[in-house]
Amino acid sequence: MKFIDLKDLKLKVEDLGVEITKLLDIEHINAIAKATGFTQRESGKINGFKFLDMILFTHFNQKKLSLNNMCVELIKRYGVHLMPQSLNERFNGASVIFFKRILAEAINLKIKNNIDIDFTSYNRVLIKDATSFQLPKEMEEKYRGTGGSASPSCIKIQFEYNLKSGEITDLSLHSYTEQDSTNARETIDNVQNGDLIIRDLGYVVIDLLAKINCKGAYYLNRLGGKCKCL
Repeated sequence: MKFIDLKDLKLKVEDLGVEITKLLDIEHINAIAKATGFTQRESGKINGFKFLDMILFTHFNQKKLSLNNMCVELIKRYGVHLMPQSLNERFNGASVIFFKRILAEAINLKIKNNIDIDFTSYNRVLIKDATSFQLPKEMEEKYRGTGGSASPSCIKIQFEYNLKSGEITDLSLHSYTEQDSTNARETIDNVQNGDLIIRDLGYVVIDLLAKINCKGAYYLNRLGGKCKCL
């Protein structure tokens, strides 16, 4: 699992924004916004691309980000005047679906450009890992960290991707304190016959490997230092 410090998060967000706009043009991003229900009409003040641009490209300080900051950025970049309350209402279920769809399509295009492997022997090829980064302490109640000298709030993103179809099968947010093995137990029912499950040792629990085997699926993991092979 990779851990991203809060001071590096801004660079990661900007890198992601650049990659997305290389892969998806403005018209396609707006089409996704309409298809996911994020935008309802063409004449709206803020379309899918402007909203995405505001989130990914704004030169904000993550510790002090506010709705007012975003509204100011919309005026500066697009001349769009929006009240903070109206902008807050755009952060809803539809915006979550919109962002997931954007991320899924961008990742799918990026991976297809770099991977040339024959996976026809498997139903799905599911590769999973997690990444974490610190949050402002105000988020501690929802996303707990480890405490100590670090921020008391830390978020973990669980990400699983089907290398065959390009489908994102898991993109979920959790407290940093939740173990990867716990996530493996909670998602075992998602495993299907003929799947190939690729994960690191943090997800490996012997009884879960047995369940994967019983489902007629396969797994690929590194062996731990204490494992013995016959």
